[in-house]
Amino acid sequence: MNLDLNVLCYNSFVFIVTLPATAFFSPTAANLTLARLVALCHCFLYWSTVLHRLMQRFVREYDSKNKAFGNEIDRIFLQVKQEEQGVHGVESQIEAAYANNQAKINAMDPNKLRRYQELVQTSMQLQER
Repeated sequence: MNLDLNVLCYNSFVFIVTLPATAFFSPTAANLTLARLVALCHCFLYWSTVLHRLMQRFVREYDSKNKAFGNEIDRIFLQVKQEEQGVHGVESQIEAAYANNQAKINAMDPNKLRRYQELVQTSMQLQER
């Protein structure tokens, strides 16, 4: 059987069609073949539109999920940063209190300082028991 190669353009899609050479001698056979081809084009366009819409919905869903995930990460990052700032603030207060206490200890007269050191030593010995 001889095959002729034809090109059919339909809604900006190009289809390469092979038709039996006898189809050109029989108008009925050629019309049936072309009618089937047009029906196939309609089916192809319908399903390509459906697939395109499904892909668009898929992309929108994942875009939405990515934005929500990004917002959650940003929220957690800001929360951690606030907690770290709070910890640094408390550490600064502790260091300031310690420095203030050390300044008071260093400012004691020698007899009180010796007595204070003896009390600290006794306290440490009692804690070890």
